[in-house]
Amino acid sequence: MHGNARSSPLGRLGMVLRVKAGEPVAQVARGMGASRQCVSKWVRRYREEGRAGLQDRSSRPRCSPKRTSPELEERVLQARRTLRAVVESSVIRHPPKFNALPSQPSGGLSGWGATGGKMIWMQVPVTGAPPL
Repeated sequence: MHGNARSSPLGRLGMVLRVKAGEPVAQVARGMGASRQCVSKWVRRYREEGRAGLQDRSSRPRCSPKRTSPELEERVLQARRTLRAVVESSVIRHPPKFNALPSQPSGGLSGWGATGGKMIWMQVPVTGAPPL
């Protein structure tokens, strides 16, 4: 967002100054493309905090009482790493046999494959051939 945008701190200050000059909140809101509640909020914050009240605020909650514990979070991450390693090694040891697929598919094919130790996703249209 650029500094002169309507919803920037400078644009909010413009709303506040127009209301302070006697212009009705509804008229300022209509002129700025905002709701009356939004303009009223910025006027109230300006009155309570000055220009600092017009700055963007974080939407992050102040506290998260039900946050997952660090111990459980680490167990989940470890399980993901283990599962990924098992899946990758399984696909490498037992690569899919693309030559066993029907030569004239009716609706196209898609599936996982392995090449050079990396898993890939392949989609083959009805009229096309598998990418090399």
